[in-house]
Amino acid sequence: MMVSVYVILVLLGCAMFYYFTTPWLRNYETNKGLDIAIQECLGSGIESVSCSDTYNTTVKFNNGYTIQFWTANRMYAYASQGFVLKPDGTKTYWANQMPSRWTNRKLEKAVAPKSFL
Repeated sequence: MMVSVYVILVLLGCAMFYYFTTPWLRNYETNKGLDIAIQECLGSGIESVSCSDTYNTTVKFNNGYTIQFWTANRMYAYASQGFVLKPDGTKTYWANQMPSRWTNRKLEKAVAPKSFL
């Protein structure tokens, strides 16, 4: 009986880390301003997605904003660094901060079908 409970817990743990970008333990704190900015961009819709290298994805939104963010270590550091390019040409960088778990999941689901993540 104990072995079967242990196996079930291990399988559930593996499934959580395989399917979700939002485990309870994360490397960085949530930045509310970044969270709101990404939610507004996602609300406007995605114009294009490109993967500049293995670790970064660039997303151009319909509202004129462009976001490039870190996509490696998706379990605990997804979108933990990058920049926002505003329509007026100014860049705002962030590092060692993340959007909320909910926004991270929404961002991953929106970008993944359009990229090779």
